[in-house]
Amino acid sequence: HLLRSKLKGSRDPKPLCETIEVPGERWRDAVEGYLNTRRFDVIVAPEDFPRALSLYEKHKRAYNLPGRGEVFIHGVGLVDIEKIREAARPPERRSLAEQVRTDDPLARAYADYVLGDVICCDDEGELRKHRTAITDTVMVYRGHVARQTNPEVYRRHYIGEAARVRRI
Repeated sequence: HLLRSKLKGSRDPKPLCETIEVPGERWRDAVEGYLNTRRFDVIVAPEDFPRALSLYEKHKRAYNLPGRGEVFIHGVGLVDIEKIREAARPPERRSLAEQVRTDDPLARAYADYVLGDVICCDDEGELRKHRTAITDTVMVYRGHVARQTNPEVYRRHYIGEAARVRRI
């Protein structure tokens, strides 16, 4: 609300979860679980990032949200697409990024950046073959540690139009 009402940038600010879809049911939990809170990171146009960041900083301790009164804003990521593009690499083959669909080039860049090196494995036996990997049961292998993601993280889906309809 803050950015939509005050930024007035070249693009409507939107959370990642509203700009991507996961059409394949098999990997839906894995994408939701791996992204976790990043699902809600807000994407603004690259040229709007400095002003959006200033607005966030200025209002994070006290923002009057219509209908709710004064709120404390925290935990929301603001994506610096300019820096993401500078660090861009093509997503690896079989990566979790391949499970994500979008027509939004900024969302695509961010999804590739976050998910492009997370390899989809058919079972836990394959995890150790990769630097970062995940199974469809949301077992994540990263930094030489395997960890099962808490199902509460991905049980309620937020990504895409289908998730919005399911929640309703």
